[in-house]
Amino acid sequence: RSLTQWQQMRRTISETPGVEDFQVAGVTARGADIALRFPGGGEGLADSLEAEGLVVQQSGGSWVVRPR
Repeated sequence: RSLTQWQQMRRTISETPGVEDFQVAGVTARGADIALRFPGGGEGLADSLEAEGLVVQQSGGSWVVRPR
């Protein structure tokens, strides 16, 4: 993914209503580790971000966000 795409995803996630304590723990060429709180949990976040063109899936105890 490109840096521009990451910046757009970061902005979309951080500006989603209900997202709190958004923190970027690290960024690599393959992805980023983020932490946040959302009142609806992962499922609620997935529903909110789907409308913004992002897919959220659970994978091995973590949640993965990627463009659709």
